[in-house]
Amino acid sequence: MQIGNQDIQQAFQLAHFLFPDRPTAIQIVIRSLDALEVAAQRQVKRLKHIGKRGKTKVLLGDVQLVQVLICLHADQYQRAQEMTERPFPPSEEQMLVRWFQQLALLSHANSFHATVGQCRILHRYSTSETRSVYETLMQSADRGKDDDQFRRAKSRLVHALVWRFGERVSLSPPGPRGEENFESMEPVEEPARAFARECQSRMAPWGVSAVRFPVDYRAELHEVKQLQSSPDDEDREIALELLRVHTVAHPSPFETLIRGLGMESPDSTLLLPRFSKLMNNDTDRTGPGFREPLELDSEEVAGIETITKTNRRGRAKLRPQVIRVRVNGAEMAQMQVHADEPASVRIPLNPGDTWIEVLGKEDLLVVLLALIFIERDDEGRPAPGKYEVQLGRNSTVKAEIAGNHIRVDYAAPQSTIKKIVGEAAEQVRELMDVGLPMPRATTLRLKISDVKPVQPSSEHFCPNCERVMKADGQAWRCKCGFYVRETA
Repeated sequence: MQIGNQDIQQAFQLAHFLFPDRPTAIQIVIRSLDALEVAAQRQVKRLKHIGKRGKTKVLLGDVQLVQVLICLHADQYQRAQEMTERPFPPSEEQMLVRWFQQLALLSHANSFHATVGQCRILHRYSTSETRSVYETLMQSADRGKDDDQFRRAKSRLVHALVWRFGERVSLSPPGPRGEENFESMEPVEEPARAFARECQSRMAPWGVSAVRFPVDYRAELHEVKQLQSSPDDEDREIALELLRVHTVAHPSPFETLIRGLGMESPDSTLLLPRFSKLMNNDTDRTGPGFREPLELDSEEVAGIETITKTNRRGRAKLRPQVIRVRVNGAEMAQMQVHADEPASVRIPLNPGDTWIEVLGKEDLLVVLLALIFIERDDEGRPAPGKYEVQLGRNSTVKAEIAGNHIRVDYAAPQSTIKKIVGEAAEQVRELMDVGLPMPRATTLRLKISDVKPVQPSSEHFCPNCERVMKADGQAWRCKCGFYVRETA
């Protein structure tokens, strides 16, 4: 992972924009950087299997992952604030920030959903116009989608947004094809349009250079070589997906693309929802949430880095007593973990669910073990997937998404010594069962390579009584009489 001081400062600025309270924004940054390691591991696994799927999926770099994680963790604090109205009630403009944030989370995974979200939710473009935008983005009409796919993708986004904002937003009567739309502001004044551009600029993928369109770009006359891909070049296709998402998510290249297609400008087609049940109708841009915060000082940055390093070490050595599962930041289940006993839990997934956390607790230490982004198909169904996290001392956490549920399993640890001497321990128990005396000490002669210490610690556990065995020269001894000797 390559996250420097400038990236941490940028993460804090976004966190404060999403939740304008300095201590809370710092907590959001800490949680996001702590989650970066496990989220990055998942990205590596996706990279290994991208060729097998043959689908257009975005693979994020570290800075883009931090950006997504900031949005995810801020959402948890935002929902709590909307319920309690503390430390202050959210204003209309702050709810608009959350609208753009949520749509970015729902559509960041690929350019198709990003195009549908931009054209059919944030702007008043027709299905055929949206199809033209997507085909231009792909630089190939052969890689386009049919109208039904666009309508289904829009329906999924609408239902997910309703799930997130509930009664704060309203739907207008369905259109001729049964399509649902949100009741929106009328008219959208210039200050609101400028604020929408700012929100989109902040939510667009970080660290991506915008597409350089030809001068006086016209879609029917010009090709955009930066967006052209080769079916045989998977690496280029991976990089292109992120560029395509940026092209439709950022207001500047999106406006150029729309102008090149001869369509009505984004400013004149902008759709902003009308929020209800707001206790704070203040739209003062100098009020809470819209003053740019001071940068983090050196002590704050050092404190953030210290906490994330401590959590990283704790994750490597953790032997959890409790496994917790959170969906969209809300705790959904707990599993009590006992020695040598597996544990399992099954949780239903809702339309607006976008991420899952698996945490382990040992005494007072709580550590994030896994973070899973819920990918969905065009119908809005969670994409099947299997995930596995290896913990210290040979324990494992596995998660599997199937249908509209996720199942999380914990496999209890077994030391290397226990695996090796299991059969010998069983033989000793058989002697005891038939009334024969148990030897005071049982020696197992093994090769040194067979009894490597359990990583990352050097502890070994007795196969007979589960006590920690103590090193004694080239042997490990237990109080019950068992010991294992290394032999060349």
